[in-house]
Amino acid sequence: MKIEQIGLNGFPITKEQKAIIEHINDPNKGCLKVQAYAGCSKTTTIMEAIRYLPESKPTLLTCFNKEIADELKKKAPKWVKASTLNSIGHGAIFSFVKYRGHQLLF
Repeated sequence: MKIEQIGLNGFPITKEQKAIIEHINDPNKGCLKVQAYAGCSKTTTIMEAIRYLPESKPTLLTCFNKEIADELKKKAPKWVKASTLNSIGHGAIFSFVKYRGHQLLF
């Protein structure tokens, strides 16, 4: 895979970003933890990596709050789902309850 030297934002892709993009797009690689301070281009790197994923590959972006999820939804292509971890958990619980035919009471 050939990664462009200039990213969507007009800035050069760093060697660290390139390594992350290559890892994300390699089907033989496992999980990857990217740890960085706020404002260090984590979201930019993720958006850049998505450029190289096939649309046929189901992709889910997760985050901790709705404001960030809404931001990711605006930035990501339509075929990528962005959601909070809380929302994913609620969906899983409600799907399970509905599948089992139970009623969920709060």
